[in-house]
Amino acid sequence: MKASILIDWVTFTLHFWGDNYTAVIKEILGLDPDLFIQSVRGRYGYRAAVEYNDIIVYYQGRENSGGDGEGRSMGICVSMSGNGCRTYEENGEDYELIKLLKKLKEMYENDCDSVNITRLDIAVDDKSKQLCLDRMLGYLKRRQVNTRIRKVCENKSYDLGNPNEKDAIGFYLGSPESDFRYRFYDKAKQQGDYEADWVRVEMQNRGVYAHGAMNAIVEAGQEYGKCVAAMIRSTLLFIEADNSRVERCSVAEWWDDFLQTVEMIKHLEKVKAVQKADRIYFWLERQISRNLAMAREMFGQDFIDYLCDHGKKNLKENQKALVDDYIRKERKTA
Repeated sequence: MKASILIDWVTFTLHFWGDNYTAVIKEILGLDPDLFIQSVRGRYGYRAAVEYNDIIVYYQGRENSGGDGEGRSMGICVSMSGNGCRTYEENGEDYELIKLLKKLKEMYENDCDSVNITRLDIAVDDKSKQLCLDRMLGYLKRRQVNTRIRKVCENKSYDLGNPNEKDAIGFYLGSPESDFRYRFYDKAKQQGDYEADWVRVEMQNRGVYAHGAMNAIVEAGQEYGKCVAAMIRSTLLFIEADNSRVERCSVAEWWDDFLQTVEMIKHLEKVKAVQKADRIYFWLERQISRNLAMAREMFGQDFIDYLCDHGKKNLKENQKALVDDYIRKERKTA
């Protein structure tokens, strides 16, 4: 497939649940609360949180003063980053994000005060060279674009370990304060792959835009591609300078080809989540392995075994939970 679509961030707030975050985890997310460990700190005005591989549930929020003078709790906030979304989906067919969004939409329609969708990001991946970031930036700098968005922020990243490689570039279209914003970047280079072609287009939706995106995605049925392409067409078009009036300029052929490709997508993509255990593995391999080898040569294998036994005795609860979760998943896939 030339392009794929995935939901890459979901944040929502549930009211009328008090601080009963375990009930939210079980009844709304359908997950086992035992998978979640206490987070170091809260965020967004919440004093406490629990997390499971980038799925974070915040609680103990401050009270807001209502219009009638009565305080209302901030409720419970559930936030999934891109990797959190992938973690959620890995639990099985019942954990498709579209099903979760449908549940939230139904809750909102039954009682609009019960749930608030605060962020919903949609990503489109191009792995067939249809999009070129340099070309897109060129069109933007020449003002060959039809959009109501005005602010562009370009950024570059450098890999000091690969001085001969082309620098990774990306840019935002829309201000950081805006409820709707585009992000374009080289996803392959972000992940350290300097050979692959992989440009990601992200639509970052907050506030009313997040609510609108949820409604559109849920109601799209299997026409996800047409839905997302329509959202992009209505907010951003790269154009040719063939008319004095922007709205009458023709759409750039390469951009129209990309959108037509998106329209044909029938399924949301599912990607393997990066587990914390994987991060620990690669950190040990890349950063610690040589020092461990030196220690074994100098002090012997018994010293390495002593370090492991000593560390095991001093594991914290969240570290023990991570070990248990890894073992549980290994047994499940065995």
